[in-house]
Amino acid sequence: LLSVPSLANNFRKNIEKGIQDKGPKVEKLFRTALKMAYSYNKNGFNKGKGIHVVKKPILKLFDKVLFSKIRASFGGELDFFIGGGALLDIELQRFFYAIGMPMFQGYGLSEAAPIISSNSKTKHKLGSSGYLVKNLELKIIDDKGNQLPVGEKGEIIVKGENVMIGYWRNEKATQETIKDGWLHTGDMGYMDKDGFLYVLGRFKSLLIANDGEKYSPESIEEALVQQSKFIDQCMLYNNQNPYTVGLIVPNKEALRKY
Repeated sequence: LLSVPSLANNFRKNIEKGIQDKGPKVEKLFRTALKMAYSYNKNGFNKGKGIHVVKKPILKLFDKVLFSKIRASFGGELDFFIGGGALLDIELQRFFYAIGMPMFQGYGLSEAAPIISSNSKTKHKLGSSGYLVKNLELKIIDDKGNQLPVGEKGEIIVKGENVMIGYWRNEKATQETIKDGWLHTGDMGYMDKDGFLYVLGRFKSLLIANDGEKYSPESIEEALVQQSKFIDQCMLYNNQNPYTVGLIVPNKEALRKY
């Protein structure tokens, strides 16, 4: 199932509302179960390591009395989601992982038909965009086209049979995007030592601080919207200034209820 963050966030809100409607005791038990699941699962690939292994039988009990009931409301047959379209907040990923319906992040472009990387049930690291599909080459380059080492951020470029030949009847755009067979994605990211790709945002949307540091506003904007029910939309702005400013669109209905 391919999802987008806003859809997943609505799922979560409905789940939490259903728990709240059952009363404070059930809600407290649910929060305790979530907290334990978070500490046991960590980032997926390293779950249950060390002393955390003692939590496994307790989590099985929580799963039986709580989490399995939530999964049943989704039909009981949903193994996992693949999230795309925008960056998935890692806390949202941890929530669905905890209740036994993992939400794995993937990454791709229509120009790459369209998958470049994804997490899966057998191989995943929450917060990353997963590992590369087979028969695809990927490089991280700087603004001069030089390949960067593992861990350093730059532009993501890919090469493989899934990469398009070009844009239909648009030679200029094709030449700007496909260079020596490499698709220049326009996205910023890096590879980690375990072979997982991290996508940080679009280069065109990068903000530049007064010290020259470049950063993506998308994850910050997403965090602000998800952490406050009073914020409907948010946009950050900075053009080499000491401070970043944000334009907030309030959720009027939530404010009225408050």
